[in-house]
Amino acid sequence: MKPTDAQLARQVRVSKMLGLGFILTIVPMVGLGSLAALFIGLKAKSIIQESRNEIAGIRMAWWCIIAGAVGVIVFPLLFLWAFGATIHL
Repeated sequence: MKPTDAQLARQVRVSKMLGLGFILTIVPMVGLGSLAALFIGLKAKSIIQESRNEIAGIRMAWWCIIAGAVGVIVFPLLFLWAFGATIHL
């Protein structure tokens, strides 16, 4: 079955979102890129699931979610370590 114009538009939108999310997971931006990638991945995953997986990109969405979450967790720890702060648990 041929996709409709609306489906193609949603696919293009999700692909652009995920492309940006992927770039943000690679380029260090003081942790903000990771946070943005996390939210982009979550939004794209939601759109893909709403389409009943007719829109492609679920693996890239998961990449953005996981890499973004890791960046959000790791960056503050690296920042504290780099500037000599101690973490008391």
